[in-house]
Amino acid sequence: MQLGNSVVGVTHTLADGREYMALTMDNNPYLFHSAILHYGIIHWVTKGLFLGSRKTYMTPQVDDHFLNNDLFYSSKAACIPVGFAADPTFDPANQCPTYRINGQDLDTLANWQQNIRANPQFGQFQISMAFNGVGATQAGGAEPGDSLVTETQSLENQFFWINHTWDHENLDCYDPVPNSGICRPATNAESLAEISQNVQLANSLSLPLDATSMVTPSISGLTNPYFLSKAVSQGIQYLVSDLSRPEGTPASANTGIWNQYQPSLFEIPRRPTSIFYNTVTSAVGVAGSEPDEYNYFYGPTGIFRIGGPGGPPFFTTNQSWDQIRDRESDTLLGYMLRGEQYPLMFHQGNLAAYDGVNSLFTDVVGSTLNKFAAISQLPVISMQEANLGALLQSRMAYNTSQVHATLTPGVSIEIDTVGAASIPVTGLCADGCQTYGPDQQSLIPMPAGSSRTFLLVSLPPLGLGL
Repeated sequence: MQLGNSVVGVTHTLADGREYMALTMDNNPYLFHSAILHYGIIHWVTKGLFLGSRKTYMTPQVDDHFLNNDLFYSSKAACIPVGFAADPTFDPANQCPTYRINGQDLDTLANWQQNIRANPQFGQFQISMAFNGVGATQAGGAEPGDSLVTETQSLENQFFWINHTWDHENLDCYDPVPNSGICRPATNAESLAEISQNVQLANSLSLPLDATSMVTPSISGLTNPYFLSKAVSQGIQYLVSDLSRPEGTPASANTGIWNQYQPSLFEIPRRPTSIFYNTVTSAVGVAGSEPDEYNYFYGPTGIFRIGGPGGPPFFTTNQSWDQIRDRESDTLLGYMLRGEQYPLMFHQGNLAAYDGVNSLFTDVVGSTLNKFAAISQLPVISMQEANLGALLQSRMAYNTSQVHATLTPGVSIEIDTVGAASIPVTGLCADGCQTYGPDQQSLIPMPAGSSRTFLLVSLPPLGLGL
């Protein structure tokens, strides 16, 4: 194995058949070359037959569809956040400019997605829209014949649709007195209205709603017993948590969190990005500037410092949009290479076609997919929230199943479990296997305390499986 003119890996087979691999570079889970090569190394060691399976996911969720977002504006103090966690009672009133995507923005996005999906590698890529129905009504500011509402109906099957509540009220700080710092949780009646009104709106527009899932505004309501109770009563099974918060981080990779107050509700961890909710353009010195806000947080005089207050800045020069896009797409690429299944957070303003063609969203996600295609031919999968939740639950069952396998080379593999689970196996075709990249993958249903033996007819060809 060579990198340029340097040898970075070698294999050797002894006369007795024993094989060795030596790598001559440093490795850790966060280095790109480690993430690229680790699966191939496992494949080499096991000769392509092992418990577990690998697929590549990217599931972008775009919040606030139908609503206006207020914009970052460095020229107005009211439009500059004091941190990532905004005061839920803060009301800029009419001090800040706002942006709501229009029908042309949505049509441009749909065309971009169709072009992405035309590549078979990305044929399963699909954007999820978390919508707030009030913004599609005259009460919410939409005039008759509103282009976004009309285009949403026309493109309804191009996207996944998720309930984001009726009017984006914080469920832990409901209907506050503006700028008071004082608020209360949503009541039973208010929680029910936030869920059911949005469902009714989806039905009226014929949106194919993911009816058992929600994204709550500002990831609120996860400790509000009134909202949680009403969510269960309305058939909700899946919510999202925030992976940037300790309470939103699961115990192990590709798993979720059962809500501590309503154990039937499952929280899907979601990755935030540094493409901020209140940004719409790559330009600088204007309202909604992503580079301006990025440098406000991380630039030479940024409010966030390495090691905390008083530390050095993250960057000693202001970062351009090209630099931000490259760094953010590298971050998303790292999640994909590690096999993360978690969704990604964006907001409707990020879909604005700032030059008539490109948006902050398409710039970053498109760069990520291009980078992935340059190093891998594996298909990329997007999932509805409910299906994603079921996938994470399956992993949790696998983790607790105490599964183990016994391989008799060239003869059979025996799988035993203590707890019930569906056991993924790579390199085996059984129970309706599927092909992903170079591998056959099987999902073996195993009742608690069971054992199954599978005869090995032939093994798949060896390779790094990139």
